[in-house]
Amino acid sequence: MKPRMFPGWIRLLLLLCLLIGGSPAASARQGQTVRIGFPRILQSEDNRNLADLQTYAISYLDELAKQTDWKYEYYPAPYEECWQMLAHGEIDFIFPVELGEKLDAGFVPTEGYACYTLLSLYVRQGDDRFPPDVGPAMNRRSVGLLENEAHQKQFEYYRKKNRWEITTHVYPSRTALVEALRHGEVDAIVDNGNQDIPEIRLLASFAMLEACLITTGDKQELADEFNLAIHTSQVTNPDFETWLEKQYLDPVMHRIAAYTEPERNLVRHLLPLRLVFVRDLLPLAAGDGTDGVRGIYVDILRQMAKDSGLTLDFVEAPSIKEATRLVDDGIVDMALTVYDRGSFREGMFYTNSFHFESLAVIARRNEAIDLNASLKVAIPEWMPGAKAFIERRHRNLIIEEFSDIDSCLDSVSQERCALAMIPQAVLQYDDTLLTYPSLVILTASELRVELPVCLAVSNNQQRLLQEILDKSILHLEPEVVNQIIQQNMSQGRLSLRFILSRYPFYSAGVVVFFILGGVATAFFAYLARVKDRQAQLLDDKNQELQMTMRARDHAQHDAETDPLTGLLNRMVMETVCKNFLLEASEGGTTFAFFIADLDHFKEVNDTYGHQVGDNILKGFAQAIKSVFRRTDCIARFGGDEFVVFAPFITQRSELERLCVGILEGAKALTLEDGSHPVTVSIGIALAPEHGHTYDEIFQAADAALYQVKVSGRNSFRVYEPSMEGKKV
Repeated sequence: MKPRMFPGWIRLLLLLCLLIGGSPAASARQGQTVRIGFPRILQSEDNRNLADLQTYAISYLDELAKQTDWKYEYYPAPYEECWQMLAHGEIDFIFPVELGEKLDAGFVPTEGYACYTLLSLYVRQGDDRFPPDVGPAMNRRSVGLLENEAHQKQFEYYRKKNRWEITTHVYPSRTALVEALRHGEVDAIVDNGNQDIPEIRLLASFAMLEACLITTGDKQELADEFNLAIHTSQVTNPDFETWLEKQYLDPVMHRIAAYTEPERNLVRHLLPLRLVFVRDLLPLAAGDGTDGVRGIYVDILRQMAKDSGLTLDFVEAPSIKEATRLVDDGIVDMALTVYDRGSFREGMFYTNSFHFESLAVIARRNEAIDLNASLKVAIPEWMPGAKAFIERRHRNLIIEEFSDIDSCLDSVSQERCALAMIPQAVLQYDDTLLTYPSLVILTASELRVELPVCLAVSNNQQRLLQEILDKSILHLEPEVVNQIIQQNMSQGRLSLRFILSRYPFYSAGVVVFFILGGVATAFFAYLARVKDRQAQLLDDKNQELQMTMRARDHAQHDAETDPLTGLLNRMVMETVCKNFLLEASEGGTTFAFFIADLDHFKEVNDTYGHQVGDNILKGFAQAIKSVFRRTDCIARFGGDEFVVFAPFITQRSELERLCVGILEGAKALTLEDGSHPVTVSIGIALAPEHGHTYDEIFQAADAALYQVKVSGRNSFRVYEPSMEGKKV
């Protein structure tokens, strides 16, 4: 979650001051102790979410201390007492205070999202009308709310999801809110948990809200230094917030995504759900020969069913056509699929992605492949929607589906197809390429594909089932998923059953050979043993070489690309641009430089959760890739900011066409309710017209982006000299 940005000239000036040592006042503050007060929370299992949010804030402050050299003293105290301490100068900051909360004169908020509050329902301690299962007990009750638009909107959404009939009362202050609960004017209240009051009890948490730190007006300089540290950390270490979010915020989001009473009631009355998958494909999903199934997908889905209370029955189909027929005839309720605008079947419901399947790109060894040419690519017919998904994102590829993995690899080996795309897990599971020495895995990042695997749910089921499945996906623990993958990857590797089922004709030949070999002399048996040992040594060497190459290629790719979107990262983009500028200075070459910043992304990320936010970023990355040429460089600079470097563009009409494509790509991104949550603002600079160095070009594009932002967003601008000194 990216902090608020400062005006460009102020940001540059403050950053330069920090880099060269700062002002005398700043130097004098190095090593000073900053006193921070925060509301003391009751230490209980119910409040571990609040404890995680406090740990997030403290970890955030520790990261900023690298820039300020501050030492911290923390003062936990009741909420009202923290405000009194701040007013009397006994502490320097207080957190968390929600963004947008009305502040008395003389109090100053910080600019970044260094902390969060947790919106929850509270009842009186000992009120036995409200058991842990909050659902049925809340109907027809009265609830107290603050005069806070964010609180009221979040609670209204929560109420609608639970289908409660509730009477609400609004109060001007937290003191009045708590007193109303104490005196029985309302049955429950909605608050952010900043109260250490033994008389009230946490009932349920349902939303996180952005918050900040507050100081007093006489410490404005201290707040400015704090804000500068936020920006500097974002520039020099853009991944630290992402790491903290995954460590502390994501677990909180997972825990508060609870099943509603209508959802639990549906689960109680549902018959076992029948789920169809295509064909035997270990280690992903396959029948085990005893009327059962196993595999990575199967075990992940079983974990989801265990969390939600659903019951699943698995059905194996020999082909996509047969799987579709089973769905159309109502024989099954769900199917594994890759979502691509309903390519499995129109009218079905689609869940969030519960797994991302990496595809390895296979080509003939020592053969040059022109990745910009029209290429015929073989894929196994194993996942509905995979063909459409790949074709939409790589428009020069002609996808042909084959019945199994061997047929795909044979088509490449026999030059009927230029490439094959095979699930990486399948190749690792059975070392398939050992039997195809003429083939090799390509490491070209342009063709890296990760298929988002989700569930297609029959429209014969209630739409509420989709929400249940999405919550069970959100509850999946990464450690549990990794354990499932490791367990399945280690099962049955090169087993006798695998060899007999995969190579039946070769196996029969081996049996005949051994029968005839019984009459051979001991001399030939000895030679056979020697050859077997040599072949084994060769296989071991090949495996060792392939593992070394894979490790090297993965390390290089991870160092050069953004892990979420697969685009280039900031470091690589800067290097490419600088090298091009050095060469272009001699030949007079021109290029366009775009900065695209998603509008309203923070609201989507904080309202719907990081999984939805990540999906938006991935979708926009794919959209922007479809607009530009394969020779153009596209990077994610962190957060919701993307950069494109496009050489040899001189016509303004071409710039307009590209920008319209980016704007349409952002507008096409949708949420599960069909809404279009984000737009995009674009700033453009041209070289050498607007600068001869990378910094000059970047600053020009940044200034143009600023003009778009202040003019209402959702548009684009080309840099003009009148924009000088204005940046986002």
